Amino acid sequence: MKDDIQNYLERPKHYHNIDGTGEIFMGLMMLAYALVGYSEATMPKESFWQHHSLLFIYSVLLPVLGLGWLFQKFIKRTVTWPRTGYVAFPGGGAALGGRIIWPAVLGAVIAAGVALVLIPLGLIGKAHHLTISLTRLLYAALFLVPYVFWIRKMCDGQQWKWFVVVFMALGLIVLAMVIPGGLFDSFFPWVALFVGLTWVVSGGVTLVLYMRHNPLPAPTTE
Repeated sequence: MKDDIQNYLERPKHYHNIDGTGEIFMGLMMLAYALVGYSEATMPKESFWQHHSLLFIYSVLLPVLGLGWLFQKFIKRTVTWPRTGYVAFPGGGAALGGRIIWPAVLGAVIAAGVALVLIPLGLIGKAHHLTISLTRLLYAALFLVPYVFWIRKMCDGQQWKWFVVVFMALGLIVLAMVIPGGLFDSFFPWVALFVGLTWVVSGGVTLVLYMRHNPLPAPTTE
């Protein structure tokens, strides 16, 4: 009985990502972080944005999140709801606001984890190649964990996504081995780019499979 109740409560989460738009949203967020990392590594040191890095991060992140939200709404209205209906989530506007804000919160948690765990290792590892490699692997793992958590909670029955987990893990290991330079000025943009594209492709495949398995109903004739 407890499992049945839990499955019932989890249905809104599964339905919210049934079309893959949640994954595409997350992928766009990661691509925005990749753009931030690349821009900060290449812009002049005396740039205004270098002295106001937090303002720069949100000036890039917020428009991307806004476009991602608009994309989600467009797909829901034109693809998802005509096929499998509309789900009214509990809480109305509050729930909607939470779905917009929580990816940014997740990004902040990832950044805090990086600061607390990896910056000390990075400082020690300047003179130790093994420590640098370990730091990169731990850093990459922080980007793999959210996808694993996502498919466990939001992608019930989509077992093929575990192959995406393996692909992402192998790709991050390769990047940790071949990307030269420092952790944040060089490695981070490539990691964010790779992970972001993987999220987007995973969501895009989910959307295609959803459309294939749920064709539009035939119009009714009176």
